[in-house]
Amino acid sequence: MERTIGLMSRRIKSKSSVAKNAGNQMVMLAAYRDLEKLELCSDTTMDNNNDTSKIRINDEAIFQLEDGDDQPQLCNPYTSLLTNYSHWHLPTHVKNYWLRKYPQEQCEIDKNIVVGTILHIQGNIFSSEINNEVNNARIRNFVQISSLLYDVYARQRSHVPELKWGSFYGELLMFFSNKYNDHEHLLCLVKIYNNIQKNEAGVAYGTYSYRSTTTGRLYVTNVEDIEGHCAYIPSAEYSSRYYYPIIGFVPNELNLGDTRLI
Repeated sequence: MERTIGLMSRRIKSKSSVAKNAGNQMVMLAAYRDLEKLELCSDTTMDNNNDTSKIRINDEAIFQLEDGDDQPQLCNPYTSLLTNYSHWHLPTHVKNYWLRKYPQEQCEIDKNIVVGTILHIQGNIFSSEINNEVNNARIRNFVQISSLLYDVYARQRSHVPELKWGSFYGELLMFFSNKYNDHEHLLCLVKIYNNIQKNEAGVAYGTYSYRSTTTGRLYVTNVEDIEGHCAYIPSAEYSSRYYYPIIGFVPNELNLGDTRLI
C-alpha cells in the first residue's frame, strides 16, 4: 500500500486539479500494467528507496508521431505497404480518408505504412484483427467511433449538403501510420456495423455478434476518433439481437450516424 501511494504521489503534478490528475494517473498506470502483461512494457525502474518511480513502454516496441507518454502509441510496429492489405481495399480507403481531410490538396499517397497490432491511447488499450490473441482473451477491438462527419443528403446530388456528426460501432481491423504531403497520421481501419438502432434508453443494438461474418462498411479514420470499448450483451427478449453499451454510457445522448452516408 505504501509503495502504491508513493508511486501515485510522484506522478501527480497538478496543484489546482489534484483529484482529476490523480484519476488520470491511475488510469494510465492501469494501462501500463496491462501492457506489462503483454510484454510490451519495460522493467520498472527503482529509486534510492526501492520504490517504483517510473513505468514506461519499451521504446523498441512502440511507434508514435510525437514525444510524450500521453501521445497515441502503436505497439509491435513493423513496416509494410498499403497494397499488402488489398484484401481489405486499404489503398482505396486511405485515399478516401486523405481526400476527406484535405480536399484542396493534390499528391500521390505514400504507399509505405507502419503497422501496429495494438494501440495505446489516453490510458486505453485497443487490439486489432491482425493481433493474434488467444480465443478466450477479452474483447479489445469492439469500439464506438465518434465524431464522424457525414452529409445527410449525400445520396441526393441536387440537394444542398447538410452535415451532421454521428457515432458508429464496429471492430478494429488494424492500426497504421501513413503520410500525405507534409501530413502524417495514425489511422485505423474499422469494420463498421450496418443498421444499428437504439432503444428507449438510448442504448445501441444490432444483429452483429463478435467477429460476425455479416458484411460491414470498411472505413479508415484517425485513431483519436475511437471513443472507447463496447460490450456485447445478448438480448433476453429478442433472438439475434445484441446490445452495445459503451463504458461511461450516458442515457439518451447517443447520436447514431448512417453508415450509407459516410
